[in-house]
Amino acid sequence: CNYYFKSSKRFQRVLSLVCNQLITRCVNMVDCTPTNNFPLGMEIQLRDVMRLCAAFRGSYLDVSESARAFAHKSCDTDGTNTLYQGKQLQEKQRKLKLMLSAWPERTEGPFERFNMFLDRCNDLLELAHSIHNLCSLSNVVLGGPHGARLSEGVLE
Repeated sequence: CNYYFKSSKRFQRVLSLVCNQLITRCVNMVDCTPTNNFPLGMEIQLRDVMRLCAAFRGSYLDVSESARAFAHKSCDTDGTNTLYQGKQLQEKQRKLKLMLSAWPERTEGPFERFNMFLDRCNDLLELAHSIHNLCSLSNVVLGGPHGARLSEGVLE
């Protein structure tokens, strides 16, 4: 099983599957029905989704950084080791490049759909927050000499 996932494409496919499963579970976490205390309930659920996605991304970045450090340590390509000359050094550098290519950056390949999902969640969160703020304006009474007329205009 471990040998199977040494291929960069296979590993990135697994990452895509994990991201897609996370998106599916996050979508199921958000209830958009009016019985959910809309928009406040949706706002709370979207914040939970954003925290979950941030935790996943943070965990991935921690693990990928550890893998990168391990790859650099195991390949030792800084040129200070005089045992590796010519072809041996090129082989070590090729191995390092191969090990690092398996771990995509957080904006590449498997994370493209995940990032689009996070962008839409941010948009929905801003929209729910705006709706929540606008709903609180329904009780506003304006003062001053023209306050009653302006308050009626706001209510319309």
